[in-house]
Amino acid sequence: MITTATAIGGQVAINTVSPSSNTFAPSVENWPVAFYCLTLITNFSCTALLAYKIWRIESQSSAIFKTSSLSPVLIILVESEAIYSAFLVVLIGTY
Repeated sequence: MITTATAIGGQVAINTVSPSSNTFAPSVENWPVAFYCLTLITNFSCTALLAYKIWRIESQSSAIFKTSSLSPVLIILVESEAIYSAFLVVLIGTY
């Protein structure tokens, strides 16, 4: 919700800048950084909640089913989040 509001606020700020200004105008420059930071926080939170849910289901089902393992799914989820987060951090740092 906050990320959407930031995206809308950034778009409004871009639309109010005069055509002769560049994209790094003072009224616009902070909106993309705020958006990417909030995206990073949302991504981390969602991945952490999904990882916890998968881990909990695996620990509960291991008592019933001896062959079920969701560890590869958990590893792929955490690794993909780490890669995406690394790209977002680079994007934030270079903006």
